[in-house]
Amino acid sequence: MKDKFQMVDEVIQEFSLPNSHGKTVNIRDLKGKNVVVILFRSIK
Repeated sequence: MKDKFQMVDEVIQEFSLPNSHGKTVNIRDLKGKNVVVILFRSIK
């Protein structure tokens, strides 16, 4: 399957987000692991 957004293997800036348990996770802590980030946009 072709990468639609051409972002596979791209290096990203460091950031932190809460996980599903409310704990803050820094992307740096996941270095060396495969990571998928999904962002949802709120429509209000």
